[in-house]
Amino acid sequence: MGDNLLSKVLTITILLYWPISFLLANNPKDFITSFFSNVVFIICISLYQKGVRWWTAPLLTLGLVNPVLMIFPLFVAAFCFWLKPTKVNLAILFLAVMISLTQLNTFYQHSVFKYDRDTYQRKIEQGYLYPNVFLARVFQNKLTIYLERISFNFFALLDPNNYFFSFHPREIVGDNQNLDKFPFWAIAFLLIGLFKMRRLKRRDWFLLIILTALIINLSILAKFDRHDLVLYLPLSLVIISGLRKLSSSWVQIVLLLITAVEYLRLIFRYA
Repeated sequence: MGDNLLSKVLTITILLYWPISFLLANNPKDFITSFFSNVVFIICISLYQKGVRWWTAPLLTLGLVNPVLMIFPLFVAAFCFWLKPTKVNLAILFLAVMISLTQLNTFYQHSVFKYDRDTYQRKIEQGYLYPNVFLARVFQNKLTIYLERISFNFFALLDPNNYFFSFHPREIVGDNQNLDKFPFWAIAFLLIGLFKMRRLKRRDWFLLIILTALIINLSILAKFDRHDLVLYLPLSLVIISGLRKLSSSWVQIVLLLITAVEYLRLIFRYA
């Protein structure tokens, strides 16, 4: 009973960490908008576990509430239709496409594809460093601007420092709050949870699809900070899955004490 209680308390401390950090660094309105996606995920998970065929349908609301995430439900709908080309999945894919078209302009304004005069100017200046015009156009063009931005976001979203160490020691200056998202020790259980997914059971397929689609969507944004709260629930579930392998009550007590210190540090940081 004691071990079970410690495990539950440890799980709760993990689940509360990122939301509290986000709330302390932002206003409640931003939190509600950003956290809405996680509520939708909970609904989708419930429908998925019950075997409901239209479990991806609630994801369509994300493109309406937060247009910057419109690629995510489109990707999931397309992937599910590719796996199972049923009429239900086709209907959901059609609606996802329609919603994406209505929100395309808003998404463009927040994407890496929006025109940035300063960036283009730097590319032109860098082009003069090449011996001829051909090489300058090959290595310094519009496509390289987009690829550089997307790759930067993509690898930043895959960087463990982003989630456990506030991007330290390579903090992003200006465009990122460098939030504390999870207690640093949780990185071990994230790795364990990811290792457990290697067999790709039905539940793991769901998490893998969600994480892949979200990272692709966030990578295309000019600024993924704050929007990356959509990764909170999927990552938390992976960490909790790994945490279930921990059976030692003494280790759990030590982790709880460390987490208490982490919470105090969190409060002092944003006080």
